Amino acid sequence: FFSKNNLKGKISTVRSGNVIGGGDYSNNRLVPDILDAINNKKILNLRNPKHIRPWQHVIEPLYGYLLLAKKQYENQLINIEPVWNFGPKKTNFINVAKICEIFKKYDSKLKTKVFKNSNNIYNESMVLMLDSKKSRKYLGWKPSLKIHQSVNKIMEWNNLKKKMGAYKITEKQIIEYLK
Repeated sequence: FFSKNNLKGKISTVRSGNVIGGGDYSNNRLVPDILDAINNKKILNLRNPKHIRPWQHVIEPLYGYLLLAKKQYENQLINIEPVWNFGPKKTNFINVAKICEIFKKYDSKLKTKVFKNSNNIYNESMVLMLDSKKSRKYLGWKPSLKIHQSVNKIMEWNNLKKKMGAYKITEKQIIEYLK
């Protein structure tokens, strides 16, 4: 298909780590659950506090996707395998309990309780990792936000969305990131 339609080097598959950011209200995701607990003064149920994830703010992989699209458009990646990972700094590979502790710095009243999942119904891996060397090498992409900075952006988004609106706070954060 790709060779017949002259699409070689124009289409890729991308994967990111545990992407976090303002506006994510999905079910059974840690950060939306944390924000729900903070905003509604509820106890946060944790499934797997010791599980390690590659946490990164949504701005970072999206910037990588744009770099990839640009290089593909400019025909700079013709002979490069079209599979890409966009993961955070190694220091952002932390466990669920640690990220909860970081959020507690913004709201000391955040309470957690471990949810006993005896049947392992979610069948989650203990450790998730991503190797983004290829994205760094060929795209010049590299993550810059530390986990504390990502959480700060999430809390800023959460606290200002009613005052500024989702569009304006998102635009503000993108502009700050690109500086």
